[in-house]
Amino acid sequence: MNPLYSLRSRLFDLISFGRSELTIFGIILGETVFLGATFLVAEPPYLLVSVEDGTALAITSVLTVLLVVGLYILLSGLGSQTYSLKLHSPVHILKCWAIYLTLAVVVVYLGYLFFVYPYSGTVIPNSVDIGIGAVFSAAYAISMAGLINAEGYLSDNTTSKSASITKFLTAASDLRETQESEIVDEPEQMIEAGGSIITGLQTSRLEGTEELAEDLAEWLETFEQRELRGQKKMVGDLPDSNTRFSIWEDRYSDFQDLQQKLEAMDNSAIGKVILSIGGN
Repeated sequence: MNPLYSLRSRLFDLISFGRSELTIFGIILGETVFLGATFLVAEPPYLLVSVEDGTALAITSVLTVLLVVGLYILLSGLGSQTYSLKLHSPVHILKCWAIYLTLAVVVVYLGYLFFVYPYSGTVIPNSVDIGIGAVFSAAYAISMAGLINAEGYLSDNTTSKSASITKFLTAASDLRETQESEIVDEPEQMIEAGGSIITGLQTSRLEGTEELAEDLAEWLETFEQRELRGQKKMVGDLPDSNTRFSIWEDRYSDFQDLQQKLEAMDNSAIGKVILSIGGN
């Protein structure tokens, strides 16, 4: 594979969150045009009131910090909507955060060269312009992420990922803990919710989802073909160790692996960060 194409694909994956190229390019183009129009209609100086340089830097620094923190939270929320395990990782979301900010800084700096440089006469902005540029960059990045998030809500008419995962895992727990005579429709709930999860995984444009879809589909197909007692064994209701069969232990082990991945997929990156901080 061409190294440049591979790099482009990886960078796009860090930006897209499963959206199409047309959607992402449309959002970037719209954001850039809006930013350019903002520079065009404004006249330097860009601060509406006269303030000391130190005060201006303090204000822009606080605004920038608030915006970049908000960006990470928003990107974490975007990742939690996907079926990608990577996009539920705090470290991977941090990579996305860095790419968003880098893209925004490049666009804002180009805006500076086109619209501010003729007044300033220097390609290196002064400290106040850097502070204002930082705010513009963070705002550009967070608005782009917000538009991607809004597009996802407008285009998604299916059952939410979280609801499907919760239904699947809850039904599995109930099936494991409930006596056979008291079971109502837990296996059917698992099959229905599992099917929704598989559909979500198969229609995702993100790396790794296809493999997980195949693993879940294979396990669910075996589960559907078993009688009730076998279904209970597949979710962990195993007999005493001296009467166990390795085939049921293997199937339960496969379920545990799927359960671990689904649980990880049902918790956002920012949630994991908060839990980690709370644990420490």
